[in-house]
Amino acid sequence: MEKNKWREAVDDMLVTCHEVAGDDPRESINRLINWHVTISLDPAVSSAAQELIARGKEEALNESIKMLEELHERRKHMDNYALYFANLLRDRKNAR
Repeated sequence: MEKNKWREAVDDMLVTCHEVAGDDPRESINRLINWHVTISLDPAVSSAAQELIARGKEEALNESIKMLEELHERRKHMDNYALYFANLLRDRKNAR
C-alpha cells in the first residue's frame, strides 16, 4: 500500500502543535493553519503582534488627545480640565 505523502507531511507538521492528522484532510489542514495564526498573534513570541498592540495603543492615545482637544475647543467657557488631560496624555505619550 502506497503511503499518502500529503497526509504524512501534514501529520509531521501537526506534531509541532501536539496533534495528529485526522480522517478529514481539510479539518487537519485547518487545525494546522489555526495553530500558526494563533502563534503569529501571540505577542509573547511575535514581534509583529507586539507592534500591532503598540500601534493600537498609540492610535487610542492619539484619538483620546484629539477628542479632549475638540472638547476643549467646544467648551472654552468651562474650566480647562479637557486641555489639562489632553496635555497629560500627550506628555505620557512623549515620555515613551
